[in-house]
Amino acid sequence: MISPAADPLWKRFVTGRRKLNSPKLAISILEKNIRMSYQRDPSPANVEVLVKKAHDFFTRYESVFLEEFATIASLNEQY
Repeated sequence: MISPAADPLWKRFVTGRRKLNSPKLAISILEKNIRMSYQRDPSPANVEVLVKKAHDFFTRYESVFLEEFATIASLNEQY
């Protein structure tokens, strides 16, 4: 199950403190797009937009990318 967007793991993912490095093209594109947007504008408002974007993606495709989300969640437990 995908955690709520308020979970700090999403900010870690968006800001690049936790990288996923998935071999799946859709995840790689999402990750690069989010990181480039964050580098251009690291403001808290943009981080929230990017968190929503990442969360919406994983929620929409939960059944397809559940393994990748589990990886993100496990990275959250380490920090």
